[in-house]
Amino acid sequence: MFSSKQWTIMIQVSASACFVIPVRYVFKENFASFPPELSDGERFKFVFRCLAFSSLPLFAAVRKVASVRFSNMETLGADPIAPVAPSQKAFKIAERVLQNTLEQTLLHVMTILALASSIEVDQLYIIPCMVLLFCIGRFVYYVGYSYDPLYRGFGFGTTWLPTLIGFSYGLFIIASRALFG
Repeated sequence: MFSSKQWTIMIQVSASACFVIPVRYVFKENFASFPPELSDGERFKFVFRCLAFSSLPLFAAVRKVASVRFSNMETLGADPIAPVAPSQKAFKIAERVLQNTLEQTLLHVMTILALASSIEVDQLYIIPCMVLLFCIGRFVYYVGYSYDPLYRGFGFGTTWLPTLIGFSYGLFIIASRALFG
């Protein structure tokens, strides 16, 4: 059925779901409420300010790749498209984390914008919650991947699950309003 490596990743992603769901409820109960008459401009100003924090993992990943290149100027820094030697494991990991973080950031931003344009004001607490989970997830993904690529599942799940659920919910609301007014 599943290999032991697949089970390891599935357990990590399941554990991330057990982490993500309670965080949402903590935010719902403890986050400051928004005035019901919040204008669209104020709503999006709040959302864009939150998204500024979502860019932090991407900046960190770019910095890590640049740092590894700079510290290995004779090999990695001199020719950025040259094949990477197997001994340069730190660079390969940094590069893969950067690629995945770029992909996840794009999906995360699209999800946040879909939600921001469709949810009610009393649900806006979900935006900073998702941003916090995204940043935590990216950090844990990097730490897990650096230790052993097999242990990146919890960080991936903490990033991916809220994005998947949020995007699905945002699209559902958008489609419902388009169909039923």
